[in-house]
Amino acid sequence: MGTGSLGETRWNREHTLTFLSASLGFLMWGFVTTMGVASLSWFKGEMPAYMIPVYPAIGPLVLLIGNQVMGRIADLVGRRRVFVITMSLYAVGLLGMAVAGNLTQFVAAYVLAEFGVGGEEPASLAALTEIMPANHRGKALVLATNFDNVGAALASGIVLAAGLYSIGFGEARIILGAAGAAVIGVAALARHSMPESSRWLMAREKSMEPGKSTQATAGRRIPLWLRLLVLGAIGISQIVTYGLIAFYLAYYYYTSIITISSIIMIANLGAAAAGLIGFAMDRIGRKGFTLFSYIGGALSMIPIIFLYKSLGSSILFYVFLFINMMFSEFSWAVRTMLEPELFKTIDRATFIGLVRVIAWSAYISSLYLSYYLSEYYYLVLNLAFYVLGAAGAITWFIAGIETKGTPLEKLEESL
Repeated sequence: MGTGSLGETRWNREHTLTFLSASLGFLMWGFVTTMGVASLSWFKGEMPAYMIPVYPAIGPLVLLIGNQVMGRIADLVGRRRVFVITMSLYAVGLLGMAVAGNLTQFVAAYVLAEFGVGGEEPASLAALTEIMPANHRGKALVLATNFDNVGAALASGIVLAAGLYSIGFGEARIILGAAGAAVIGVAALARHSMPESSRWLMAREKSMEPGKSTQATAGRRIPLWLRLLVLGAIGISQIVTYGLIAFYLAYYYYTSIITISSIIMIANLGAAAAGLIGFAMDRIGRKGFTLFSYIGGALSMIPIIFLYKSLGSSILFYVFLFINMMFSEFSWAVRTMLEPELFKTIDRATFIGLVRVIAWSAYISSLYLSYYLSEYYYLVLNLAFYVLGAAGAITWFIAGIETKGTPLEKLEESL
């Protein structure tokens, strides 16, 4: 087992292995989600009409279950063991998605893959938070999770190329499956050598010692209800607005695989480009950047609403889509850092999973509701969710604490 690098400030081999393991897992999440949305569009002809708005909720619902179940397991058995379980699940699921011959086979494999990538998220965020030095924690969290956007952009690029060159989507899925298998192979090697979180090991041992109790500390303490309220608001806002714009805007209003993959690709290129903010994240205050991200997201949504008659065809639409997805990624970045930072080590993955369940539940509901809206009101709904996120950001700016660069042990005194 590795030391978990307690107290170290320099990046070393253990940090690299942990970062690589988490990043490749998020890359696979982008592959799975894009492949799922594109394939559902491809198989749409096999669906009864009443099922068309239901199928998009399958992936998020299973991901939600994976978040909560595997998040709890990660707190019980460790981050490293969960990595092995979840990787096995989405490896089998991705292979099944690649070779599925009909919608039923595809959905069964999709369910397995989404449970795997969803279940890995709490463990990844917990491991990155606990193993990385405090002065690299923000950078590691933002850059690793940005690989979700990179994976989605790469996968949609493959689908777009298949459409442009008249390659069958079945062949494109095989290419995606083969690329995913190669990535998973590298991830397996990294996870074999990565350390378990020493902070988790220490917290687990302490929790099992008889008579141990947490000592009260002086100073300002942030109650659990406030943390859950703020993280729930900004989580709902970010997940709903990203998913509805980056993926399901294309699925609901277009049938051309070229248009669908173009919207997904441009959206995720914008998010991936914004994710490079991770290199500077350890020098930027979390509270101010949270406020900037959600207010910027709301403001950048307004031009898209005015362009609703030319969605998917106007150059201006793609420009503002790219900008809006940059703010979406900024929002993702701040909540990705705050979620693991605002819970204690002994139950960190469990509470990350709980916050994700709150956000993904809202997303699933909005997926079904938004199918019946016109393009205009679909976009107005997204603006409303950005306003919810901005309200959460304002609340945290006023009542929250600054977590940038603060050692976990000191942060836990405020929780």
